[in-house]
Amino acid sequence: MFKWLRDKINTGSENEYKNGLARNANFLNFLMNELPTRPEFNHLNHARILGDIDITKLLKENNELLKLGYSKENMARLLDLDMNCRRCWGNVLSQSDLKYNKTFDPK
Repeated sequence: MFKWLRDKINTGSENEYKNGLARNANFLNFLMNELPTRPEFNHLNHARILGDIDITKLLKENNELLKLGYSKENMARLLDLDMNCRRCWGNVLSQSDLKYNKTFDPK
């Protein structure tokens, strides 16, 4: 992952932790509910993409981190989960990494 992002989040606050969890939840919601309906993704094989991504595992990890709450150790786990979600966005869906936060940050 980007070193600057890891450094920023490792020194982050509980608020950044909650925002990271919400961003992940927004991305996972997008995968499950919006991806198949968005015209800009019509060219993709949704069944293959969703089969390549273990959404259940990602959701379970995000929910567990939500229940556990903020700590330095949980922030490190959140960073790993965030990195996996960003990889799906960038590598599997071929989207710009620079648009990830803008697209999925809590509003």
